[in-house]
Amino acid sequence: MKLVYVTERATFCGMHIKATAGKVGTKWCPEIPRAFCSEAYSSSRLLMDAIYTGDGDKAKCLAAGAMLARAHGFAGRVPTISRKYTEYARSLGRLN
Repeated sequence: MKLVYVTERATFCGMHIKATAGKVGTKWCPEIPRAFCSEAYSSSRLLMDAIYTGDGDKAKCLAAGAMLARAHGFAGRVPTISRKYTEYARSLGRLN
């Protein structure tokens, strides 16, 4: 775990936090590069089982849920990214 300060932003545990004059504020969002680099990885045993057994519907349902969870982290903070995650979840055919 590391805490990195810069002039206008602190980075801590995968989150960018607004900072002013070295003081951490209350505005934050997930670290964008980390989110994009790790979005295709999963350690979910349920997802691995669905893939190994060829259950595509279950795999899509679990993947859609993961994308919605990522969308939630960006919702209200970086709407463009949140919408893209939501669109991807919808494209899997698991949302109405």
